Order: sequence, then C-alpha cells, then structure tokens
Amino acid sequence: VDPIKVHTGCQYFNTSMKMLNDDDTEVKMTNDEEVRRIIGSEDAWDIEDLVKAGEKVGCCPYYAARQIQDSADLILCPYNYIINPTIRKTMNINLKEQILIFDEAHHIEDVAREGASSSFGLEDIMFTNFECKRIHTNVFNKFEGSTPFKLFPPLSKELSHRDLANFLSRLKEWMENSLVGIYSRTKVWTGTEALSEWTAIVFHPWSYMDIRQMAGNSIHLHHEALKKIKEKQKNLLVLGLDVLSKKSVTFLDRMLLVLDFMHKKHSLYQEDFRISVVEELVSETKNKTGVIEQVYKIQLNFWCLNPGVCFKELLDCKSIILTSGTLSPMLSFASELK
Repeated sequence: VDPIKVHTGCQYFNTSMKMLNDDDTEVKMTNDEEVRRIIGSEDAWDIEDLVKAGEKVGCCPYYAARQIQDSADLILCPYNYIINPTIRKTMNINLKEQILIFDEAHHIEDVAREGASSSFGLEDIMFTNFECKRIHTNVFNKFEGSTPFKLFPPLSKELSHRDLANFLSRLKEWMENSLVGIYSRTKVWTGTEALSEWTAIVFHPWSYMDIRQMAGNSIHLHHEALKKIKEKQKNLLVLGLDVLSKKSVTFLDRMLLVLDFMHKKHSLYQEDFRISVVEELVSETKNKTGVIEQVYKIQLNFWCLNPGVCFKELLDCKSIILTSGTLSPMLSFASELK
C-alpha cells in the first residue's frame, strides 16, 4: 500500500473489512475455521481453495494467508521468507521459540549471503532525493512566517527530509566521482575502506547513527500516514499529508539494513563486505543519422561474503534443523554459518 498514490490501497483488502455475514458480523478469513466455513468443507484446504474462498466473499487471499499464519502450527515457505531480514520484517514473521526446518539446506549459504547483500541504482538514490526535497519544501512553506526553521533542533523530524536529501546528494556525488579516471568503470572497496570514505565524505557532517535517525523519522512518517489512510479511508491529498512513497521507503529500508549489518557489534562484520560502484552499458541504439547512442547505468553494490552475518539473526528461535543429502563436509559447513 503506497500512501502517496491517489487510491487508498488494495481494494480487496479494504473490501474484506466491509463484507458482512448473514448475522451482520464482518467476514474475516483470519483462521482455519473461518476458511473451512466459507469453503463449506471440513477437509484440509490448500492455496487454491483459499483463493476460491476469497473470490466467494470478496476477501484478499494474500492478506488472509498473512493473518492465518499467526494461528498456524506448520508454515511452509521459501528460504528467503525466513533468512532475508527485509522480507521477514514485511511479513511480520516472529521466530522466537519457533522450530525452523530447512530442506535442501546446501543452498542456505548462498541465500544467507544474498540476504545481507543489496544493490542500488543511481536512479533510486536520485528519486528518493527528489522526494525528500519536495517534502522539505512543502514543510518549509507550511511553517513560513510562523516558525523559522532555525528554531528547530538538529535531527528534528521537521529537518529530517532536508538533511536526508543532502546525504543522498553527497552519496550520488561520491558514486560519480569514484569512477573518474577508472578505465574498467568498476571500483571495489573493502567494507573498512568504504566506511572510512563514507564517514569522511558521505555521512559528514553527521554520523551514521544521525543519518539512520533521519531516515527512521521519514519512514515513521510514512507508516503514520498509512495508519491515517486506513482510519479515515481517505487519500493523502484529502488528508493534507506529504510523505515518502513506498518506493523510497523500500530503498531506505534496504540501505539501512546493509549498513546496520556493517556497523553491528562495533563494526565487527565490516571486513565481511565488499562495496562496488559499477557503470554498465544498458542499451545501445543507432539514431537516424547513424550515430550509435549508448545508455549507461551506475549501480552501488554491497556484497556480503560471510553467510554467518545473516544466519546469526535466526538464533532467537528454539531449534534449527538443516536437512540435505549433500551437507558434507559438515565441519566446514557449520563453520561458514557461525
């Protein structure tokens, strides 16, 4: 659900809150018993049955599945739902005191590395930067003549979008400058080298924790807007709100995730990462005059080399069981996940 869009979200999700039973109670596919009642059978049901039940009463089977998971005894899902912290957070998956069973676990190292890695296009950074500047301008116009911006304390919510935009501008400039004079159009740093440069050039005059707070403020305002939209059943234009889009919030969440990993435990894992800036050819076309026009894309990559960085996040659960026919040698496999 994106609060910046004119609509008020998924119509099936919203409709499901309004559907009524014969006794005027709300239809909510939130548990196994309710799904069986809608289907009209006491037999075990599968995802196809859930879709049919949703079509029957106008409820969204996707949101129903997310709610039913709270009362389920057994949940089957792909690896990345559990290992990837972003997906785990989005799906509200709580692993505390749970038993995890990974089948075909010889793939788990690669999945864990990918879970702590991420890539960002320069266009993602520029888009979020544009939104931050727009929101700050709107806030400035709102307070103009009543509360001068100089009276707001540093790192206040009113200044978050301005300072976040400045950070993103410095990041964009750093990416572009890093490729100047590089013939291969690729530059790679160790985690330690990259964080050192970011501290001096990209984060400065703030620290990473300051930047994190700014981004957190902006993300919080986004989620607060979502709550108001659901409560009032009105869009942002009607409510008079201006917040980051879902696209920008997702970008910031992913950026914070990988930077949090690198700063965790006094930057213990920073050497387990490699950071690269790559300029690659996206398309090549010949115009009407016969001149070949090339379009390049600049991308920022965070590569995690240690699967244990992400796998350690699962240790709140009760037990982890790995099953596969090709886990040997077991000692080296176990050491990789520590």
